[in-house]
Amino acid sequence: MKIASAFGDPHFLTFDGLNFTFKGQGEYTLVESDLTSLRVQGRTQQARFPNGTQAQVTGLVAVAMRENNSDIIEVRYSEDLNLEVLWNQKVLNFSEQSWMDLEGLFLHSSSDQKITVMFSSGSGVEIRGSGGFLALTVLLPENFMNHTQGLFGVMNGNTEDEFTFRNKTTMSVHASPQQLFEFGANWAVENGTSLFTYDTEMLLNDFFYGEKHNASFLPVFSPYEDPADPLMEQMVSLCGSDPFCRFDVLTTRSLQVGNFTRLSHENHKQLVESLEPVISCGWLDHPTNGRKDGTNYLLGSAIRFICNQGYELTGSKERICQATGAWSGDSPNCILRSGLFPFKCYQLSPEIITMNEVI
Repeated sequence: MKIASAFGDPHFLTFDGLNFTFKGQGEYTLVESDLTSLRVQGRTQQARFPNGTQAQVTGLVAVAMRENNSDIIEVRYSEDLNLEVLWNQKVLNFSEQSWMDLEGLFLHSSSDQKITVMFSSGSGVEIRGSGGFLALTVLLPENFMNHTQGLFGVMNGNTEDEFTFRNKTTMSVHASPQQLFEFGANWAVENGTSLFTYDTEMLLNDFFYGEKHNASFLPVFSPYEDPADPLMEQMVSLCGSDPFCRFDVLTTRSLQVGNFTRLSHENHKQLVESLEPVISCGWLDHPTNGRKDGTNYLLGSAIRFICNQGYELTGSKERICQATGAWSGDSPNCILRSGLFPFKCYQLSPEIITMNEVI
């Protein structure tokens, strides 16, 4: 598996290990793949100082995703800073259960504001929220090598082509923050390909009818660490040498934002260091006129299939995820038992019933 993350005032850590900061305001393609039509898109909005005034930096406030013809999942902060999960543009309620087995994906919500999505290809997305900002981690199996593009770069083990534009031209990995701003703007989504929901006046005006990349917004590219700044001592105590944490404390004047950035960065590093090869066989659907038992799609997991009354199963009753990344057995089908016919009811008027029909 390969990992890419985005967090804070958005800092990006690509699949190949390069990191950069892009503070655009708009909606952008984080990663897309021609292998499975995977698309993960992110929306950023202007951050605010603790006193409520707007800062010249942005943060990730919504993420939308889809693979092939799966359901669309969107995780976002509402205008009143509540974390929402949308399924095909409808807000979900996790009060009765914390997981859902949906079309082409498995969705889980934990009590600590962490949303996990696993797609049928074995790709996964994890989103955490804190204080109005989102932190995002995308995990892709090795077969996605050379099949990705977007802000998370080309996953191929080579950082030199990480800043690849839509037209396949590249920018130097030593590009300035101002040049990287141009790279990020190139990956703004278009309405025709957007996965986001626009169900408020603000979202319609700012993102649907407005520019997907706000070219008039110019962020702070490099904050200055002033020794006389009263926040410096607390920042150093909190962040240590973490450059992303220090950056975000200075640009947002918020230790809370800096701490969330620091924790997100630590989480990414721990994942990279500890990640072992994960074998996933991908999501399995239930057969028509039947159901399935099991929601784990990793190595060794078993999924069992049961047909509805009046139907019998052909194919495999149980399929196990193998070390090759493929499911054992054959696809199950539920077919009508021989001798059984679908019932149809007809309403006859009494005057058209003859004696022969009664006999």
